[in-house]
Amino acid sequence: MATRNVRPHMPGDLVQLGFGDGDHVIRGMVVATAKTEKGTGLRLLSIPGYDGHLVQVPTRRLSPADPFQPIPVPSLNLTAATPIEAQRLLVALALAVRNDELIHETPDEAVLRDREHLAEALGKWSGSGPERVLACAEATAHDAVDENRLLSPAQLAAESFLSAFDSAPAPGPDVRPSRGKNVLPHPQPRKR
Repeated sequence: MATRNVRPHMPGDLVQLGFGDGDHVIRGMVVATAKTEKGTGLRLLSIPGYDGHLVQVPTRRLSPADPFQPIPVPSLNLTAATPIEAQRLLVALALAVRNDELIHETPDEAVLRDREHLAEALGKWSGSGPERVLACAEATAHDAVDENRLLSPAQLAAESFLSAFDSAPAPGPDVRPSRGKNVLPHPQPRKR
């Protein structure tokens, strides 16, 4: 009998977590590993639509995620090949819309279409839903404007591809692992 060489879920891996009888699945990326005092393997997950929160999950509850299908973004002349790229491009599109709103212009129809399509595809893949994914992207765009870090959508898109090769982010003051049951955190309202 051949033994199966199963690699544990490591940072950068796309994983999924089923709830109930498997009727609801949430997908995300492993950003860190840890162990409990008893030696149980844990993984910290970044899940689109729950930005700013890391979800702590026992390794045994995870399985490899369904593949992420690349999403073309014609208005930026780019394609999101990973969920991280999709999130970053969605922020770039949300920022383009926000910039237009600030100067009292009507947002470009192609940007609005791409924003909706990207939110729909990423929300469906992650299980978080398009509304939640888009709300997080818009909050990030608002924060960028509030912090006077105005970047063009092209600059944000370029940063997303460059930073996709960086290592996973370390938990910081805005990262709150969940505790107790495997209940996903609710996004916190952002100050405007």
